[in-house]
Amino acid sequence: MTDAADSLSFPTLFFFKLSFPYQRIFYRFLQATRFLFILKFLLPVVDNYAIADQFSLLSKLMDIHGENAFKAKSYANAAFAIEKAPTSLASLSEEQIAATRGIGDSTAKKIKEILDTGNLQALQDLLQKTPAGVLEMMNIKGLGPKKINTIWKEMKIDTIEDLEQACRENRIAAKKGFGTKTEQKILESIRFASENKGQYLYKHVEDFALALQSKLEAKFPDAQTALTGQFRRQMEVVSQLEWVTTASQQAVIAYLQNDQVEILTEGTDSLLLRVEDRLTIQFHFATPETFTETLFTTSASEEFLAALQNKTAWKNTPSEEDIFQHAGLPYIPPYLRESSHILETATSESLAAIVETGTIKGLIHSHSNWSDGAYTIEQMAEELIRTGFEYLVISDHSKSAYYA
Repeated sequence: MTDAADSLSFPTLFFFKLSFPYQRIFYRFLQATRFLFILKFLLPVVDNYAIADQFSLLSKLMDIHGENAFKAKSYANAAFAIEKAPTSLASLSEEQIAATRGIGDSTAKKIKEILDTGNLQALQDLLQKTPAGVLEMMNIKGLGPKKINTIWKEMKIDTIEDLEQACRENRIAAKKGFGTKTEQKILESIRFASENKGQYLYKHVEDFALALQSKLEAKFPDAQTALTGQFRRQMEVVSQLEWVTTASQQAVIAYLQNDQVEILTEGTDSLLLRVEDRLTIQFHFATPETFTETLFTTSASEEFLAALQNKTAWKNTPSEEDIFQHAGLPYIPPYLRESSHILETATSESLAAIVETGTIKGLIHSHSNWSDGAYTIEQMAEELIRTGFEYLVISDHSKSAYYA
């Protein structure tokens, strides 16, 4: 499988095993050599946040490796300045970037490197020297870069399994600067990750799911292809991603299969894959005539389908809207197709009152340049007016009270 996205290469990190704050740090949607398959469907977004994320990660990794603390701190400060920059750095020349508050010549050169190549070589060099298990430790509650450095460099622990064993033997608690509470938090975090292996928050797989959807549409332009299953139902926790497509099974296999993809089951109308030994992907194959039916039945709970079956049939129906119309119901979106009770609600009440992103008309937490924000209150108000918002709550930090 080769396409333009194949040029992406970013050293070993674990995307799906990391919590959202660290996913964002790791270039918005964590790139990893162990996730080469995933990388092929993620295009780098080189905005100020993505640039800042690379500097932030570089700072943390330098602390983990025990490198120059002053330089690590300077990269952390650079990340802050980049994120708060009022103008997109991609639109500026290197000289203009250097003149931006808090950046300077040295940082500007590295920013230009990211803008030109998508990567920061200094960061890639550190990532290549960092064991995968050490990177995973960054996701453990209670472990900052300095403590990870102690665990790795002094205690010679570089895997989660060895870390867990050290905790059970009370070697972590006995180490200066850790203690029993930290040891317990580490064990709890490892246990939680183990118990929820293969389970991902919706937000953690959203970018990948939408990116792969776009790639499938581009690869098979004459086919109907749609996300379905738990993702389409917007379940809080997603255990696998699913698609319905009219593309041929062999064409999909040829497009997706590589060293990082394992075929688990291959049926006449379905295909189950495992990516990077973690993420499960299922394809449901349909004809143009059965596409709507397959999409509908794979994006609702069994309880919902059983209750609706008493009201209507959906075989060879041209659209989901027609299914509900034949049942004498308004259209029920996939994220409400869980309980049978929604059918009664839809009959007696309007579903128009559902709160969606477009319903939100104000911001209740924002910082202006009076404290650590990037814009004036007037600029923020004008932008919200332009986008149709109705109110803004300013929550700037105090300039005198350290706790605020």
